[in-house]
Amino acid sequence: MKNIYKLILVGMAGVLLGLPSCSNEIDPNDLMLHPINTAVIVGLGNTQRYNAVVGEILTIDPIVVFLEVPNGPAPDFSFAWYMGGEVISEEEILRVRVEGELARVLGNRDNIMAFRVTDNNTGIVVTRTVYLNVTSRLTRGWLALTERDNSYDIDFLVNFNDTVTLHTGILDMFESTVPRLGETPKAFHAFQNNRPLRMGPINLTGYTIWVQTDKAIYNLNAADNYSLFSSDLLPFAVPGTPAFSAGFIPGRITTFSHSAVRLYMKYDGNMYSATSQNGLFPFEFPINRVSGENNDALFNVSPYVFGTVVGASLLFDEDNKRFLRHNHPPAGATSPSRGITFLHPLFDTAEDVALFSWTDNIERLVYMSNYNTNAGFAIIKDKVLGYRYLEFATSTSVLANNVMNKSFGRTFNDNAFIESAKFFAKHPSQPYFYMASEDKVYRMMVSTNELINMWEDVTDEVLKQGYRISVFQFTANNGSTGSPQGYITVGSYNPNGKVGENGRIEFFNVDGATGNFTPRETVSGVAGGEFEEGMSFTGIGKPIGISYKNQ
Repeated sequence: MKNIYKLILVGMAGVLLGLPSCSNEIDPNDLMLHPINTAVIVGLGNTQRYNAVVGEILTIDPIVVFLEVPNGPAPDFSFAWYMGGEVISEEEILRVRVEGELARVLGNRDNIMAFRVTDNNTGIVVTRTVYLNVTSRLTRGWLALTERDNSYDIDFLVNFNDTVTLHTGILDMFESTVPRLGETPKAFHAFQNNRPLRMGPINLTGYTIWVQTDKAIYNLNAADNYSLFSSDLLPFAVPGTPAFSAGFIPGRITTFSHSAVRLYMKYDGNMYSATSQNGLFPFEFPINRVSGENNDALFNVSPYVFGTVVGASLLFDEDNKRFLRHNHPPAGATSPSRGITFLHPLFDTAEDVALFSWTDNIERLVYMSNYNTNAGFAIIKDKVLGYRYLEFATSTSVLANNVMNKSFGRTFNDNAFIESAKFFAKHPSQPYFYMASEDKVYRMMVSTNELINMWEDVTDEVLKQGYRISVFQFTANNGSTGSPQGYITVGSYNPNGKVGENGRIEFFNVDGATGNFTPRETVSGVAGGEFEEGMSFTGIGKPIGISYKNQ
C-alpha cells in the first residue's frame, strides 16, 4: 500500500531552493510532513443510474475503502448525500424514504445526486455523482369514479413495473374534504401530466380531476382538496362570465400533449369553449351563434362533441338539425377572434351527399365522439333512411382548421335495435364497431355495404352474468380523445350486490382478424400474467367514468 504525504511547508520554499545560497541550506528532513489516510469509493460510478419510488425506502451502498497509512492518524471520515444542494443523509449507506427534495424531482430523468466522503483530519473531499430517476406508484394507470352507498370515491388501477394493482378509496387516502355524502356521481374528467396523483399544488399542466355530481361540480385541487372554482381554472374565466359552478356542466375535454387543453362547457343552455393551446382563451362568449347568419341568435347545442385541439371540432345544432364546425385558434394567436367565438355552417356537395349530409333530413343526433385523435363518428336518425352511422375527420393542420372531411356513411337496417343502445364504441384502428345496452354487447364490421346489419352478440365475452354495463369505451391515453388504447375497458355492476362493493372493471383485447374479445392478462398482454382472470378487478363501487393517467 502506497503512503501518501501532505506537504505543509509551501510558498517560497521552492523559490528559495533555486536562489544562490546566502544562508544554511534547507534540509528536507526539517519540513513538516504528515501522513494521511485516503478514501476510495467503489461500486458507485459517475454514470450509474438508480430508480426510486415515492414513499418507499431508497437504499444505496457505495462501498468505501480506506487506505490507511502505517503510524498515521486514526481514520476519521464523515459522509453526506446531496440532492439539489440539500443534505438528505449523513450516513455512509443511504437509507432514506423518498420524500421532500427526493420526491420533488419526480418525473425528471437523470437527476444528479452526490455522495461525498470527507477526511476530517485534513479536510480532503472525495465525491461521486450518480443519476437518480424518481417514479411513483400513483403516476400511471386507470382512474375510476365509483359510486358508493349514498356517496362516491375514486379508485386507481395502478400500472407500475408491468403489473396492475388496485388502490381503492383515493379520496379517503388523501383525506379529501370534497363533499360526498348524499351526492350521486355523474361524470368526471381528468387532465394530464407526468406527476403522481396528489392533492398538492397543481396547475393546468398538473393533474386536475373534475367530479360532477347531482348537486355540484368539484375540482380536486390544492389547499382544501376541492373547490367549486379553483385557481387551476382561473385562466379560463374572466370577471362577469360563467364560473365553475353547479350549472356549468363539463362537456368534451380535448387534451393535446401535457399542456394544451381544449374544453367545451354548457351553462344555462349555452355552449362555451376555452383553450390553452396558443394562448389562454376563457369561457367568455357563448359560441352557439352562427357566423354570418344572425350573430345574436343563440340555439341549443348537443352535449356530444367531436373535438380536437389542432384542427376544428364538430358540434350539432339541435334546434336547426345540422352539424356545425368550430374553428380553433390559429398558430400564434393570443386573443379570441370571430373564427373561434362563432360556429360555422357546413355545406354539402353532390359528392358528399353520397356519403351523408351535414344538413339534410336529420331528425336528431343520437351520439357523437372521437374514435381517434382526429377522426370521429356519429349516429344520426335520418328522416328518410332511418339510423345512419357516419365517420368524419378534421385536418391536423392548424392553418387548415376549416376542413372537415366526410369519410363514411351507411344505414342501419334495424331502427328498434339502435334504440336500445346506451353505449357506442369504434375501434381506433380496426373496422370494428360495438354497441351495448345495459346487459347486451354487439359487434359488427363497418364496411362498404350499404346496410349495416351483421350484428353479432358478444355479451358472453365481456359481461358476467347478472351484471349491468355502466362504462364501455376504448380509453384514451391522454385522458380524453387522443391515442385511444386498442383494448376495450368495461365497467359494470351487480344491481343485486352490496352497493359500494358490487362493481368491477375489466379489460379485453380485440383480435385484429375477427374483432373477438379475449381477457387482457397483463399490461403487456402476455398470457399467464399476474391475474387469474386477466385484468379484472372487483370489490369497488359502480363505475361511473374511467380515465387513463399517462406517465
